[in-house]
Amino acid sequence: EKFKEQVYAAIADRHPSRLRTLVASYQFAETGDAWKAAATHNEVWAPDCECLEAALQSRDMVGVEERLRNWTMSTSDTLYVRAREFVHHWNKRYSESVKRMRQCVQDFDVAGLRDAVAKWDFAQDDPAFLECRAKQEQWSESYARLSSRLTKMVEQRRVSQLKLLLDAWPFQKDDKVWITGQQKYELWKPHHGQLCAVLSKATQDRDMPSLQRGLQDWGQRFSRQDPCWEEARKTYRSLLPQYKLACEALAAAGQCGDVAALRRGLAQWTYSTSDPVYQMAVQLRHQCQAEFDDRLLDLRAAVLRGGTAVQEALRRWSDTQENQVQTAQQAAASFRSAAHYAEAAGDQRHIPMLLVLSGMHPDMSETVEALQEYDDAMEICDMLVTDSSWLDLRDELSSAVP
Repeated sequence: EKFKEQVYAAIADRHPSRLRTLVASYQFAETGDAWKAAATHNEVWAPDCECLEAALQSRDMVGVEERLRNWTMSTSDTLYVRAREFVHHWNKRYSESVKRMRQCVQDFDVAGLRDAVAKWDFAQDDPAFLECRAKQEQWSESYARLSSRLTKMVEQRRVSQLKLLLDAWPFQKDDKVWITGQQKYELWKPHHGQLCAVLSKATQDRDMPSLQRGLQDWGQRFSRQDPCWEEARKTYRSLLPQYKLACEALAAAGQCGDVAALRRGLAQWTYSTSDPVYQMAVQLRHQCQAEFDDRLLDLRAAVLRGGTAVQEALRRWSDTQENQVQTAQQAAASFRSAAHYAEAAGDQRHIPMLLVLSGMHPDMSETVEALQEYDDAMEICDMLVTDSSWLDLRDELSSAVP
């Protein structure tokens, strides 16, 4: 009778824990209406109670709160009370753990998220935990790859690629790997930028010595696997064959004192005019030109004097190269022919004009219209192309002749 009374009271109060205790402690025959009612209600309430109990065992905060919200039995039930105490005790810690993980996700804090996931002490199937752990696993491979590349760029001193990785770093900027890379970049940035500027200017100016020095200096300090260095090297290699030929041409002209070849080589020079080879060739051309002009003036004076003076002047040129001797002989013959023609024509205006063509007369006021054999005179003057004043004078003469 007492069992009946307690069973019907537990059923009336919707108290599953008490009813389950009564059923477990029942020592009589499992018959009668009270027993049947207890067994029936115990079977109906058991799923909810078992789910709540499982949530408590696994520390499933979401599951516990959901079961409590949907609880349709007595709130004085011991299982319900225990669940409420669980929520009260663990809810703050649970909320902080979830907040920390989500904050790490928001901040792309790989290390922090990894630590938060490792310290999670609630249900492993918690929705917030599963979401953050999936993100952590997703980042793990990407982080490992990027951090490895960034470390490699630091070890190899590949500054340009290091800067790109630092700028594109998607994770927390207080990461140790990123901080190390940033510190190294700031340390190398000034000199790297200076070398980039040197190579860029040398490439633009086609300054081969500076380009070579910059490439060598770069290789001693930074990795050659750098876009700036590779572009400069590509330019250097493409220019080097023709640059060598140009240098060899100037050197050969300088060795034989060939003023015309020096002039041509300097005119065809397409590299930096600050190049030591170019500067030396300019000095050498001035020196050779001065010597040649002195000898040519000596020859011109000998032509005007006539007689054996020309042969004596030619002998004074005997220490020059063969081509210079031939040029001097052609000049002497040309002067003789021109002077003979002018005298035979009886036109004294031709003599100043011829002197102008040879670079000896500075006045261009005399007309050349009366010269009937102008082409012959031009041909004569072409032989004197080594004369420093001839190129400019020829242009002026060409514009003055119809």
